[in-house]
Amino acid sequence: MPVSSRPAKETWTFNGYEFQTNDLAYTLTSIDIYSGIVGQEWITLTGGLRGSKGEQSRENFYQNGIKLNIGKSVETINAISAFAEISGKGQSSPFSLGYSLLLSYPLSVTTTNNLTPGFEFTSPGYSIGLGLNLNYDLADNWYLSGTVGCDVLHYEGSKWVQNGAQTAKWPSNDTYSYNIRASSINKF
Repeated sequence: MPVSSRPAKETWTFNGYEFQTNDLAYTLTSIDIYSGIVGQEWITLTGGLRGSKGEQSRENFYQNGIKLNIGKSVETINAISAFAEISGKGQSSPFSLGYSLLLSYPLSVTTTNNLTPGFEFTSPGYSIGLGLNLNYDLADNWYLSGTVGCDVLHYEGSKWVQNGAQTAKWPSNDTYSYNIRASSINKF
C-alpha cells in the first residue's frame, strides 16, 4: 500500500523529440500470492500472481513550451500478472541482509482515464524489480523484511480503440519507480 506519492516531471517524446511535459504523481498498490522452493538461505525461487492498481495523476501540461488548457488527468491501471522471483538472505543473527530480483508479465491489464470517458485500453508489457533487504528473524521460518528497491514497468501501448465517433490510443510507456516495502515472510 502506498505511503506517499511524490510529484515528478514527466517528459513525452515522439521520434526522439520532446513534445510534452507535465507534472505526474504515481501510486501503486499490489497484493502478491506466491509459493516457492528454498535451496539454501541465500537462494529462494518463487512464482505467483500479483494483483495491482496504479494511479497516475497528471496536470500542468505543456506542448512545445506552450501551456495547454487541460484539466487534471487521472489514469487508473488494473493488472493481474504472473511473476517469478529469485531472492536470498545471509546467515541470521537475528539480523541479515538480502536481495530480490523479480520478473513480471501481465496476464490482464485494463486502463481508464477520466479525460477519455467510455474508453478502456489493454496492453502487453513487463516489469523488472530489484530490491535490497534488511531482515529480522522472529522464528526459525518466519522473518520480517524491510526492502529498498527500484522497478521498471513497460507497457507496449494499446491498439486504437473506438468509442462512438472518437478514437484513442494508450501510448507505449515506461515507468521507473523507487520504493520502500515491508513484508512478513513465513517459509513452510
